[in-house]
Amino acid sequence: MEQEVKKVKKLRRTWTMLALLVVATLLSLPSTVISQTPTTPNSVVTATVDYPSQVKAGENFTLTASLVNTSSMPMLAYVHWALRRNTISGNHAASYRIFSHPVMEATPSTRIVLEPGIPRVISLREFYYEGDELFSGEIIVGKSEIWISDTNWDRATIPLEPIRIEVIHEGPVSPAVVQHIPERLPLERRAIGDDSDDSWVVYDPNTGLEWLPLSRTHDRPLLSVMENLMPGAEFEGFRIANLAEVQTLLLNAIHAAGVHYPQYALFAANEYEDVDAEEVEELYPIARMLQDEFGVTHSVRMPEHESDTTAGILVGTNEVPNAVLEATVSALGQPGQGRFFLGTASEMRVSFINTYAGVWLLRESEK
Repeated sequence: MEQEVKKVKKLRRTWTMLALLVVATLLSLPSTVISQTPTTPNSVVTATVDYPSQVKAGENFTLTASLVNTSSMPMLAYVHWALRRNTISGNHAASYRIFSHPVMEATPSTRIVLEPGIPRVISLREFYYEGDELFSGEIIVGKSEIWISDTNWDRATIPLEPIRIEVIHEGPVSPAVVQHIPERLPLERRAIGDDSDDSWVVYDPNTGLEWLPLSRTHDRPLLSVMENLMPGAEFEGFRIANLAEVQTLLLNAIHAAGVHYPQYALFAANEYEDVDAEEVEELYPIARMLQDEFGVTHSVRMPEHESDTTAGILVGTNEVPNAVLEATVSALGQPGQGRFFLGTASEMRVSFINTYAGVWLLRESEK
């Protein structure tokens, strides 16, 4: 018995440390191209921006920045790329959809750790080609700024010169390749156990996986749920899902409804809110359906958000197998908007008190 208690305590310490290290250990990328220097004299951070000088029409690309802490002490910093809509120009300005992934990479408004002298590469924005036609031209990102703030919100500004990227296409204007919606079957509810609340699983016929409603695990810390995955415990046979599995589940639900929604858009933030107004309206009934199947979790201790959010913790990404994240389905009415968010799970939700999120649990179907 004493050995089991020690194992549980060790497990709790491990997951607590993992939660604290999530932000600091997420994706890093190579390279350097154009250097800029801070305008604030007391700033200790320099930035180098990397981007392709040329891309083919129809190709996607990413703008990244390598940040270097020139001081002798580690720095916990908030990073934001200040970019206004009217600074995007060129005859390909309307061809690209601009996204950021705040958690999957260290991106705008993200808190990161900058070790002394060690470059930290972050993604500024991702540009996805969604134009109807392929043609030669250019896209220009006008003057912008990188804001770097410390924990006291003292901010240094690093100005960036305009960025010009040539978009090339051989031959005359031609139609862009149309990305077809994958054929998917809708999710199914399957009854399990007795007639008590939440006594069902959500079956995804596209993957053969069964998912437990998040309302079964909401208001519980992650470590408590983990303890109940053991043989003979409440959630025996289930395991915690990783990011790829949750992404696949949500995309299958979206595509089964006939909505053309690219994989790269899931959990991403559009640079400009008005761009995706029609899209979030299309996603609204799907978000509501997912909430009906998985249960609303946000209203457990936050009545002001009643019936709008279903959130669950997951563990593991392709880059960081032990990352602890939180995937959320949001459905806001008046007007109806369906959105999907990804964030880091707080230490409190991992080890102590889960204020509203459940845990994404799945198992292989036996049927």
